[in-house]
Amino acid sequence: MFGLGNLKPRLNVTDHHVECPVNGCRVRVPRQCRVFKPDPRFLCSDHRIYISPSTFEYENKLDNLLWTSAEDLALLSAIRGAKRESRMARDNSEDALTWNVFRHLEKTGALRDYSATLTGRSSSAVDVVYWSYSQRHRGGWPELVNARREFGESPGRGSEPDLILIADDALLWIEAKLTAPNVTVPSDPENKKKYVTVVSRLVWKRKWRILPVEEVNHQPAACQGGHRRNAPWARVSGSPSGCMR
Repeated sequence: MFGLGNLKPRLNVTDHHVECPVNGCRVRVPRQCRVFKPDPRFLCSDHRIYISPSTFEYENKLDNLLWTSAEDLALLSAIRGAKRESRMARDNSEDALTWNVFRHLEKTGALRDYSATLTGRSSSAVDVVYWSYSQRHRGGWPELVNARREFGESPGRGSEPDLILIADDALLWIEAKLTAPNVTVPSDPENKKKYVTVVSRLVWKRKWRILPVEEVNHQPAACQGGHRRNAPWARVSGSPSGCMR
């Protein structure tokens, strides 16, 4: 994994070419336009990354992950069976951020303290659900699977939180954001499925304590990857159309 100290503070980008972001590398590749492509034309053969003006992608996604023991890889393999999509190889990947930070907390036994910090309550144990995959149930977390069904979501297109922490008396739903705004535009805004009717019924049946959580800024693992040109980390993102800038 390339940290900020390995990367150039500025990239030399022209209308037709972009240089490798790694310090001291003189490799230049054609400039990508529109959609990012992990194509051999855009590969720096010295550092094994696909390059665009705003981001890069590791040829091997494991180069972007901090936790890759045999046990970690077995869990990632199991998660892939439940996860809809994965972009862990991208330098600004929110999936990689989730794994690098929260797998560390899980492996070091720090999830209870993290949960207590957010809720103000201690728990005897905290289970973690990565992208709907429950290690305890070896598959999709049943409560989420049932909720998707009750809300009328289609199989393969259901809600997929980055992370769910299950404490004694709290559920923490975590959406990791890195360089992207927390705004989602539904593909079919007129199709409200059963969200309104089901939520209205559930709210009257149970008492809920909703805890808004501000941005978590202290994320050392998140700072180990990603390059920037002339903008702070939080502003670097790929352009959705036209040439990437």
